[in-house]
Amino acid sequence: MKSITGSVVRDQLIFMLGFGFLMGIIFPFFTLWLLKLPAVQVLTPLYFSMCVLAGLVVGLCNYFIFRGVVYRFLSRLSAKMGVFQAKLESYRSDPSSAEKCRVEDCYVEATSADILGTISGEFNNLIASVANFIELERTTDGFLDKLKRSLKLEDVAEVVLQAFSEYFGGQGSFLLILERGEFRLVKAQSVDIKKEQIEDSF
Repeated sequence: MKSITGSVVRDQLIFMLGFGFLMGIIFPFFTLWLLKLPAVQVLTPLYFSMCVLAGLVVGLCNYFIFRGVVYRFLSRLSAKMGVFQAKLESYRSDPSSAEKCRVEDCYVEATSADILGTISGEFNNLIASVANFIELERTTDGFLDKLKRSLKLEDVAEVVLQAFSEYFGGQGSFLLILERGEFRLVKAQSVDIKKEQIEDSF
């Protein structure tokens, strides 16, 4: 359904006031039919005005109830999303110093036994899934960083060259790295290559 005003909340206000106004128009005829009162006492401008005013007041009260219940819930949900977004941006800029998402910071209470409770539960599950993925990525990065610092490049190069030789069936192989604008031989396997050859070829 297309929005009238561009805002669902303002549309809600218009619908509730419009419904209250409609009830105010209908109510005098309903009173006339139900109570069997004389039309001269019911179908008067004053009575119509009071019924319309009562309908508008009821519509306005319903709108404030909506803001106090549904809109407040959506506002809390939006605030939690903002907190999680900020923590996610902090993790992207500096993974090592980013704080974990605590329950009171990023999650919403899922206590309502209706669609709002379902939304709360699904939101919490989504936040938990992303947080677990980030924690797994942080743990993996830490492990790889420690592994990289504990292993020598030559040892890793030997494993890589052996694997490539077995997979591609080569008779010899070597591994170069670009260091400060120059290629450096890290490891050679079954091939004799000298620094001058590297400089001439690369």
